[in-house]
Amino acid sequence: MEYIMELKNINKTYVKNNKEKLEAVSDFTASFEKGKLYTIVGHSGAGKSTILSIMGVMDKPTSGEIYLNGVKVESLSSGEMADLRMKTVGFVFQHYYLNPKKTVADNIILALKANPENIKSQYREKTIELLKKFSVDKYADSYPDELSGGEQQRVCVARALANSPDIILADEPTGNLDGENEKVIMEYMKKLTTEGKTVIIVTHSEKVMEYADVVIRMENGKKVR
Repeated sequence: MEYIMELKNINKTYVKNNKEKLEAVSDFTASFEKGKLYTIVGHSGAGKSTILSIMGVMDKPTSGEIYLNGVKVESLSSGEMADLRMKTVGFVFQHYYLNPKKTVADNIILALKANPENIKSQYREKTIELLKKFSVDKYADSYPDELSGGEQQRVCVARALANSPDIILADEPTGNLDGENEKVIMEYMKKLTTEGKTVIIVTHSEKVMEYADVVIRMENGKKVR
């Protein structure tokens, strides 16, 4: 079976005050298929967000191996690693992180600009297509604070898809939303898997877990199921 992402024996140790060691992740091994939705669940401090950062090549493990699209991440230069991350992974966060001084469209365009393969004259057209996909194209020239929380999160999902990544990583994407908006976001997320995307979500929500093809549970930095 071909996996879009593989993590093998991942460990992450932080050193506090130059002496105290904290094992944030311990011997984590998992494989992820295309077109599936995964949730990572566990109590606060279980290591969920740390492993998500490692998956997104935003944080380096202390030891272990990561493969994205069959490429061993550790063998890449920092520039190659950044390029692979940009083209392979899209991020969705609980707190949106939209630039409040830029319009919704310009927030998407910022992501497009990060990829030199995107054509400047097509930025606007591609942005509107992405926003339309999530039914927020009418807000293209509005500012983030003019949108509801659910609408802002839909913009964030659109932004995550700007560079056509294979993998969407989401850290508590519905944590600030009510039940109705949580359902809307999760239906969009599930639809992405029908388009061949792999979606991996850190969550505490039982409702979000119901959408998962696979639930991964963590305790004390370890995968327990």
